[in-house]
Parts: sequence; C-alpha cells; structure tokens
Amino acid sequence: GSATIHVKLLEATNTIVLNAKELNVTSGSICSSDDFCVRAEISLDTKTQTVTLTVPDSLNPGDYKIDASFSGVLNDKMMGFYRSEYKDPLDSSKKKCVFHLSPCPYICIQQENPRS
Repeated sequence: GSATIHVKLLEATNTIVLNAKELNVTSGSICSSDDFCVRAEISLDTKTQTVTLTVPDSLNPGDYKIDASFSGVLNDKMMGFYRSEYKDPLDSSKKKCVFHLSPCPYICIQQENPRS
C-alpha cells in the first residue's frame, strides 16, 4: 500500500520516526509545504516496531508530508495493517483495510515499550 502522512516539525531534524508494527516500509520521501521533496533512507527496527526515515540534510521546522510505500500482513489485531468493520449510512456492515503508520511522539525514541 501507500500512505501520505502530514506532520509538523517543531525543531530542525534529519530523521523522522514512525510506528510500524508488522509493516515493512519499502520507500519514503519527505516533502515540504512548497513541494520540495527528498527521498528518505529507510531503517526498520523490529524490536521497537518503528521505522526511521533519514534525509541527508536537516529539515527546518514547519509543515511536511511523508509519502511512504509499505507492505504488511492483513490482520485483525487493530494495529499495523488490519481489517475493520463499519456501518454505512444505510446501517449496512462494510469492511475496510486500515493501517497505522503515524509519527511517534517525541518521547517515543526513549520509550522502553513503544506501541503502534
């Protein structure tokens, strides 16, 4: 699959860490609000279940979007890449695929037991 994630950087950095439980992020780029994009190096940490996107130069504080491609096992654990059911406006049950690939809070890097 693919996803676009909107983030606001509060300080300059060249790395962004995302939750990635049971997800394999295969590529990613980070784009500024003026659509300047740079391809990120991807590093998956299976122990913390996170993925780190690293760019060569520091990103200034501001609004960015992350475009990422990923694969994963469709599960029913409500984390990673999972199945979900919902009711449409006519009260009919529907199924959809959902993924959880969100930015970690700043403290996430220091957590002993991070969650997706």
